[in-house]
Amino acid sequence: ADLSGHQTSLELSDRGKALGDLFLHNSELPGVLLTEGGHFRTAISRHYYLEAIGRYCGMDLYHSRAISYMMTRYEELGGPLVLPAESPIQDAVRRGLERPKDFVYEPLVVAPGIDSTLANGVRLVDFEDLPAAAARLTDLRAGQMRRILSTVREGLLLVDSQQRIAPEYADSVEQILAEQRRRVTREGEALLA
Repeated sequence: ADLSGHQTSLELSDRGKALGDLFLHNSELPGVLLTEGGHFRTAISRHYYLEAIGRYCGMDLYHSRAISYMMTRYEELGGPLVLPAESPIQDAVRRGLERPKDFVYEPLVVAPGIDSTLANGVRLVDFEDLPAAAARLTDLRAGQMRRILSTVREGLLLVDSQQRIAPEYADSVEQILAEQRRRVTREGEALLA
């Protein structure tokens, strides 16, 4: 499934004004990856940034200070959700929805493994992209299943836990059942004659 990710980053020691300028000039950014010495440390979402500067004294307070100053409360609330790159999309959606209510729609960080340098592919993914990607995966799987079932000649049926035949079955099933029905009908007619 298609899943866009952003790699925009700033050092935690940069001033809040740099962060504000990034959000102002890049309206598509869901957030920014924050680094320390070139290594991923945390992330800040557009939503949290706007909440943080809108609360106390606003831009006058935050724009002149280091970004790390406004991150204290964010980290106390749990910080960003960091997932390994191999996590299934459905798992990422589930884990995102399990977060505290203030963080449910926050972007999440996808990291390739132990080495979390930005050069190695740490990405920030907008949570709202996940359900769309999950739906795309479902469509792809359904299309794949349809292709498989259209080529199987053995009359493959999928049966659920309640012993019901699923709507997806091999195209050859209808031919096999139609032949069986004709054969039974002919044998019944022969017995009557």
